[in-house]
Amino acid sequence: MEFSNPLGKAPLALVVAFVAAAAFAPAAGATVTNTSITSSTIKAWDMADNTDDRNLPINERTVSGTVDAAATPGDGIVVRCYDPITGSSLRDFGSATVTAAKKWSLTESIYDIRDRRCRIVAVPDGYNEAITAPDLANKYKGSKVVSIGYWERSYQGLGGSAGNVFTYDYEFDQVSQTMGYWYSYSIGSCGLCTSRLRNPVDSGNGSKLWGWNSSNYDGYSEFPTAPASGSNADPLMLVDGKLAMDVYMAQGMTNASQSAYRYGPSGGITASYSINQANGDVTINESQPLYRCLDQADPIDWKRCGSVAQTGVRLNRVITATADHAIWRSADTYVSADGKAHNVRATYVNYEYGNLGYRFGSTGTYLASTKGDKSGNALGVVAKNAYSVLGVKFDRDNATIDYNNPVGDIVMSPRPQVIRVINPSDKYVYARWSLPIAKKSIVKKGKVKKVTGGTSVTVKQAYTIALSDASLTRLRGLAIAGLAK
Repeated sequence: MEFSNPLGKAPLALVVAFVAAAAFAPAAGATVTNTSITSSTIKAWDMADNTDDRNLPINERTVSGTVDAAATPGDGIVVRCYDPITGSSLRDFGSATVTAAKKWSLTESIYDIRDRRCRIVAVPDGYNEAITAPDLANKYKGSKVVSIGYWERSYQGLGGSAGNVFTYDYEFDQVSQTMGYWYSYSIGSCGLCTSRLRNPVDSGNGSKLWGWNSSNYDGYSEFPTAPASGSNADPLMLVDGKLAMDVYMAQGMTNASQSAYRYGPSGGITASYSINQANGDVTINESQPLYRCLDQADPIDWKRCGSVAQTGVRLNRVITATADHAIWRSADTYVSADGKAHNVRATYVNYEYGNLGYRFGSTGTYLASTKGDKSGNALGVVAKNAYSVLGVKFDRDNATIDYNNPVGDIVMSPRPQVIRVINPSDKYVYARWSLPIAKKSIVKKGKVKKVTGGTSVTVKQAYTIALSDASLTRLRGLAIAGLAK
């Protein structure tokens, strides 16, 4: 995986790197000529977990099968991950030996074959060639194409102190007209960190379009003025007019001298994922309290905040992403956790790559961004919800749309109060919402009996990536229709 951090700060989570396929040493005297996989617990869309240990039982999968009658007990079998397009060898899943009953079985961790789409094939130990269609049909049967993502939860703080941040990294190389990958972290980090398509002919990477999107990273922006970041700059998140921070930010607090980390808050993030095995779509659920600084007036340098407390507002984020990598959605619901009324002002960072062209709306020419506010543009209404569309093209000067020059949209609902470009050269676009949360009361017989918790407000953003105008139009329609869900 490639990772680029436009803010110049390393995220507090492990980043996976692709490794070259290993060389396989041939085994002497192997007599296996035919294999068949008869059972596999690797799911069509699966997920490796690296929270504590890549070899956790949760990562273990079993593959079993048979061999031809000529095989000798003790012969070696390798279950290998092959590129489903080119047939080239990617990684080994594991090895087994043939039993007297001409059977074999192995249980290994899927961690070592994560972050890729591959064909699982059982071959004789020492088989070093690319896999071919005739081989699959006649010699090495029962193969299975799987997509294996990667899930990680990172714990931040000194010495494993209280407070945790769950971050996640998914990659699915799933062919469905398009192939690609995306990965994301929590909202306080880079959100949708990367999205790109890949060429299904040769598996080559296309250009990254999205990066650091639907994010509150670093807590401050140059919005609306431009003081130095971290020095009374304008906060991205306010609750009741005071600076607020998510768990990721709160756990990065330093003391007044900025020389050492303070312990993070006790209330951390809970997160979970699910995969629809019918189509490979991924859903991530994240929930966390928002915090405020106790010992400084606003505006403040959050890095000098000495202690924090919960604001009474909880942020619940739901991410849904299609297996073909075409649409990534976030739905952020701000909930009154203490039953009181609150006002949330949320500003989201969006960063794109390339010689960017923008258009504020679903039609028109992609142009270089210009400084200023874009509110009031690109409006539409679906299910009584106003929305805005920001279109993006990787290279505005290149008329050809392809893997190296994709196009996409951000569909936002409700319509932001403002979409703002501060510095056209830095490729950041900020979207801001003011979100009142009312107190919720249960009223019976004309009297207030109790307050059970506050109401909530939700911001939805959908990011699409496409290889043609026609595909972009279709995806935009799906993104807009999804606002009503």
